[in-house]
Amino acid sequence: MPCLSVEPKVLAHFARVLDHASTEGVLDAKSLGELHREFLARDKSGNTWTVGLKTGAWNVVEAGRWVSRSTPPDRLELELDLFLRLNALPDEHRICPCCLDHQLRKHRYCTRCRFDFGP
Repeated sequence: MPCLSVEPKVLAHFARVLDHASTEGVLDAKSLGELHREFLARDKSGNTWTVGLKTGAWNVVEAGRWVSRSTPPDRLELELDLFLRLNALPDEHRICPCCLDHQLRKHRYCTRCRFDFGP
């Protein structure tokens, strides 16, 4: 599965979007559960990371257990399919898949790289 190398702030943004989708009933329970289970990224060493939807706390799998950490590495690998599904959730902002810049949803084109988000 293709991945995008993203800064941790991208995952933190998606945690807020997913939490909002949960509290506002944007997704049914099954869809929300699936996205939440898949809400993982890997660092260059292959360690699995996630960020808490409600707490914003970073967690990593070490020796088969989730452990809290204050900060993740500078870059994390996020599956492209997951990125696109999270980016499609309702929010005022979205993230350009080409340059990873945060954009207002009202823009059809990325103001940084001119990627066409489509209608």
